[in-house]
Amino acid sequence: MIAFNATNFVPRKYQTSEDWKSFFVALYYLLEASSTDIAAIRAGTSIICDCDLIGWDNFSNTTQIDQYGSKLYRDSYPIRIQEITMVQTPWYYRAIYQLYKPFMSPHTKEVLNMSGTIVELKDKYSQKNLPKRFDGFLGNWDVKKKLTTALTKRYETKATFAL
Repeated sequence: MIAFNATNFVPRKYQTSEDWKSFFVALYYLLEASSTDIAAIRAGTSIICDCDLIGWDNFSNTTQIDQYGSKLYRDSYPIRIQEITMVQTPWYYRAIYQLYKPFMSPHTKEVLNMSGTIVELKDKYSQKNLPKRFDGFLGNWDVKKKLTTALTKRYETKATFAL
């Protein structure tokens, strides 16, 4: 599971190609940590996004994302998305989603939940696996330890892959 606060993503703060590179390197390592072994890859990654207080500042010029993230896209990082749950999503985001929904792939419509609630998260996931912002028990230090453990397992598993 990858959980994050979407309000913290403010694209205008990324001024240089190095800024964007740092962002995509961090994203790469999150994807690596969510794919620790074959079983985890098959099960898929759940992404939980807190959209409380999200606004127009959180939109991005897609040209910048395409330009700086194209290597990650081009190399098609092997990740299977099980679900994307957006929690506390403002009404105008849900309205925009309804406008775009007819043009989305069936898979995207299946995995994207724009109306998630913290209560649903607590019903679906153990509180020991949820960050405090979602009424879970994980503080920043716990998340750091879990990330380090997951990356270690990923690289140990990768070393055993053989064709």
